[in-house]
This record gives sequence, structure tokens and C-alpha cells, in this order.
Amino acid sequence: MRSRNLAVPSLLFVSALLLRWLYLRQIALSPFFDFLQLDPLYYHDWATSIASGDWLGKEVYEQSPLYPYLLAIYMVLFGDDLYLLRLIQIGAGAGTCVLVFLLGT
Repeated sequence: MRSRNLAVPSLLFVSALLLRWLYLRQIALSPFFDFLQLDPLYYHDWATSIASGDWLGKEVYEQSPLYPYLLAIYMVLFGDDLYLLRLIQIGAGAGTCVLVFLLGT
């Protein structure tokens, strides 16, 4: 009975992970893979500032600060590798699919 309850969320997680990973493989071949613009560039610059020691900043937050702080911690631990960061985000996104399924059931 317990294994049946885990079958659908597990299949959902693996499917979501696979689709995201295939997309990452395709976009990694693009010359624009490392080219950041608009919001990704804004968050990257903000996280770079935080990682370099400016934890509080000098202005009022325009956007939610959680992601830039998590990104800054990532940068301190792993450097500026966008491929690894996107792999982590793929895992989080696939986990979110399972959480939404569990909330809906």
C-alpha cells in the first residue's frame, strides 16, 4: 500500500526532472547560455555584491531578497558556475511539481 502511494509522486518527479534536464542539455549548446540579461542579470549582480561582503546593501529592496541571498551563498560555495546552478534549480523545480501534486491530493 505504501509503495503505491509513492509511485505517482516518484514518477512525476522523475518525469519533471527528465524534461528539465533535456531542456538544459539543449540550451547549454546555445551561445547565449552564459549571457544574462534583465532579471537574471539583476539577481546575479545583486548576489555578486552580497557574496563580496555587502550583506545589507545601501538601498531599500526593490524585489524579494531571498533568491539573491541564496545565490550569494551558492557563489561563495561553488563559484560562478551557471550549469551547476541550473542543475540545482532543476531539482528544486521537479520537487515543486511533487509538492503541488501532494497539495492537490
